[in-house]
Amino acid sequence: MSKAAGIHSACYQVGRMQLVQWLHEMLNENVEKVEDVSSGHHYCILLEALYPGQINVPKIIMNAKLEWEKVSNLKMVQNCLIQHKVDRAVDVDKLAKGKFQDNIEFLQWFKWFFEQNFDVGSGFDAEDVRRRTGKKSTAGTNAAVKPGAKPTAVVSKASTISKSVISSSGVSQNKPNLDVQQQLDRRTKESKFYFNKLREIELYMGELTEQAEAAGLQDDGNQLNLMNVINKVEEVLYATYTE
Repeated sequence: MSKAAGIHSACYQVGRMQLVQWLHEMLNENVEKVEDVSSGHHYCILLEALYPGQINVPKIIMNAKLEWEKVSNLKMVQNCLIQHKVDRAVDVDKLAKGKFQDNIEFLQWFKWFFEQNFDVGSGFDAEDVRRRTGKKSTAGTNAAVKPGAKPTAVVSKASTISKSVISSSGVSQNKPNLDVQQQLDRRTKESKFYFNKLREIELYMGELTEQAEAAGLQDDGNQLNLMNVINKVEEVLYATYTE
C-alpha cells in the first residue's frame, strides 16, 4: 500500500503558482487557478501516466463544468487509487464543489504522490491521452475556437445591435456608424476591466486564506473578522448566475 504524506509533510507547503505551473508542464494545458482541477480530468490524465490502461480514457470529460461531470471524473480517480491500495481518501463531493482549500490540499498531495511514483522515462504523452478522451463538458462555456475559425456568434450579435440602432435612428445601414462601433469597443474594454478587477480580488483572497491557514488563525476576535471577509468575498466571486 502506498503511504500518504503526513499532515506536516513539506508537500503541503507547495504554493498555488508552483502547482499551476507543474500542471502546465506535465499536461501542456492552460490551467489558470487551483480550483480548475475540480474538473477531475487533470488527475485522470496523470493517473493514466502512472497506471497505463487503468483509467477508462474515453469516459474522461475534459474541462468538466457541471457537478455531475466532475463527480464522474473524480470517481475514476477514487476507484483507481483504491484499486492500487493508495492510502489517501478522495472526497469526491467536496472536490467537485470547487472550493479552493479542498482542492489545493488534494492537489498538493497528488503532486507529491505522482512525483514519488512516476517514471520520467515512460514517454508519457498527455496530448495523446486528450485525443483519446473524445468527450467535452456539456456546459460548453469555455469551448476552444479552432485556428482560423470566425467568431460568428459574437459578430452576429454585434451586427444585430448595430443594425437595430442604425435603423431606429433613420441612418442608412450601408453608412458606417462610428458611434455604435465606439460604444461596442467601450463596452468590451469595460468588461475586461471589471473582469481583471475580480481576478485580482480572487488572487488576493487566496493569498489571505493561505496566510491565515499557515498562521493557524482561530475563529475569534479580529481573526474571525478576517476570515469572515475572505469567506464573504469568495461567496460573491463564485456565486453562479440564476434567473
